Amino acid sequence: YGTAVAKKSELEEHLLALEEAKKRDHNKLGRELGIFMTEEDGSAYDDQTTGYSNVKYTASGEGDGQIWTNTTNPIMLSATNGKAVAYYPWFDNDDMTAIPLETASQTDYMYSNSQVVNNGKTNATFVMSHALTAVRVKIINDSYSGGGLVEGISIQSTNFATAGSMDITDGTVSYTV
Repeated sequence: YGTAVAKKSELEEHLLALEEAKKRDHNKLGRELGIFMTEEDGSAYDDQTTGYSNVKYTASGEGDGQIWTNTTNPIMLSATNGKAVAYYPWFDNDDMTAIPLETASQTDYMYSNSQVVNNGKTNATFVMSHALTAVRVKIINDSYSGGGLVEGISIQSTNFATAGSMDITDGTVSYTV
């Protein structure tokens, strides 16, 4: 794979875009995710008051070899069925229905399906869904050979969201304008 550009400025723009993409690459950046563990009815798991309300897991390795571990507060499973839900990125918050988010960082916010676990079913495979993700727009005209300049793009709205919260139980995002 390769990229060809006509001008040095286009190369600089392309390299900058690659650097910006690296900042949001959850395969590299996403080293911390949170897991909430509750009873199936939503109450505290095994009568834990806050112990499993937002457990931080940290990744090591890459790709399929990535392993998520928690060394400070491992979740201890019992015979009682528990419901585990994961989200990214981890945030220090005890309310799984109001994980803070903001739009300026263009962070890729994700949440998972819930998984039932207990001491007989100890593995959970979380399928992550995007709740809020970054979008880039590139304007090109591949049949134009001359120089060009876009002097401005205007998007008008009185309702641009700058912050909000995510309910990781279903991915609902509430915005603050």
